[in-house]
Amino acid sequence: VQPLDPSVVKNNGLTRIFSEIESDVQEKRNGYLFSTMNSEELHLFVLSSIKEAISDAIGIDVNLIDSELPFKDLGIDSLSAVELRNTLTSKFEVNLPPTIIIDYPTISELCKYIEMVIGNKNVKEFDNTNIIHSNFKKSDIFISGIGIRVPGDASSVFKFWKNMISLVTCISEIPYERWDVDKLFGNYNDKNATYYTRKGGFISIVDIFDYSKY
Repeated sequence: VQPLDPSVVKNNGLTRIFSEIESDVQEKRNGYLFSTMNSEELHLFVLSSIKEAISDAIGIDVNLIDSELPFKDLGIDSLSAVELRNTLTSKFEVNLPPTIIIDYPTISELCKYIEMVIGNKNVKEFDNTNIIHSNFKKSDIFISGIGIRVPGDASSVFKFWKNMISLVTCISEIPYERWDVDKLFGNYNDKNATYYTRKGGFISIVDIFDYSKY
């Protein structure tokens, strides 16, 4: 297969299209993650994100940042304020005004404001969700239940979807309860070796599966 000519990608505008798709997917992923957090989890996430952004902007240890101290006392100037605002806008996928640290002069106040904006954004997106109408003919068939058990400790459809959205790596070390990998593992030159890898995708509590019913 011949490699794709970069000039073709550029000329056809595919780079822009892929960039827009990636941005849209990232925004939906962030929105989904925020919607799964309770108020305390969201608060801690926003608070730690703000402190990390400040740490990167002015080079201060994140553990030394006081949430009640005014931004100006932390050493935030006009340039670092712009950098901070841009970082938080990108992080939370929300529009923050240029005067954000003037309107909300401490981390605590800014944290509460961003939490409110994220909450309002999630509600608005939920209310504006488009209904997709199917062209399939109606029938008497319906889904009465659904179940799933896949690697990543996903024993429900919700957990499986959350793993995908969160980009969870579902590959793990071979569980000892399956077999003793140390006795079977070896390199490619070892003729006595049964396995050449120590990792794989495994479902949990597989021992309770009643194979006799299938």
